[in-house]
Amino acid sequence: MMQLLPRVTLQDQAEQAIRKMVFTHRFNPGAHINVEKLCQDLGVSRTPVIRALRRLEKDGLVRHEANRGYLMTEMTLPMAVQLYQVREILETEAGRLAASLIGSDTLERLEKILEEQRPLVEQGNLLRYSESDFQFHQEIYRASDNWMLIEVLNLVKTRSRPLTVDITPLLGELYQAHQEIFKALRSRDAEASARLMGEHTVSVRRLIESKLASSPWEAAGDKLGREGQTNPLSREVSSYGA
Repeated sequence: MMQLLPRVTLQDQAEQAIRKMVFTHRFNPGAHINVEKLCQDLGVSRTPVIRALRRLEKDGLVRHEANRGYLMTEMTLPMAVQLYQVREILETEAGRLAASLIGSDTLERLEKILEEQRPLVEQGNLLRYSESDFQFHQEIYRASDNWMLIEVLNLVKTRSRPLTVDITPLLGELYQAHQEIFKALRSRDAEASARLMGEHTVSVRRLIESKLASSPWEAAGDKLGREGQTNPLSREVSSYGA
């Protein structure tokens, strides 16, 4: 019997489109989301957009305030540090499990991702690299073959997406870390893979701490971005902030 394909609703399509906007930093942290503009550009009514935003609210990507509507989530410095502390623990274990269970098909995909990342590093293309980085880590999560670990890591990784820190000067170092992680996975070295995954996360956390310690946003109240200010990761001005 032929298996029926899942029905994709307007709400699903709206959620996917808005989620992509969030992940590519089209909204400034704390910015008001112009629902009417979203409806117009997506070619849908208000209902599927509102329902999609409610889903994103559950993921912690947006928040709703009475008399203001939906706003992009802001992240404080302590929140960012705590998120990466948890991520360090989880990714260390994911690296250990993945090294023991990883298959040749996953290694091939990781190698392809690394090949795609090289020119992005050379170009300093932070947005594209961020998307590729997400894919790299997703492959390792799936290779761990632990459904609960994957679910929690996906949540933690998703919650980190609104984080807006310009790390372009360190892309080369982060890319080198990916290469070392790949070598450990290919060698099935569980301990090295676990250590490198943990160190990779720690280096990003320390970078966030150093970047935000001198940030005018952080000094103004520990916020990673303020409504009305330019998102340092955005390559174009968002038209969805009211």
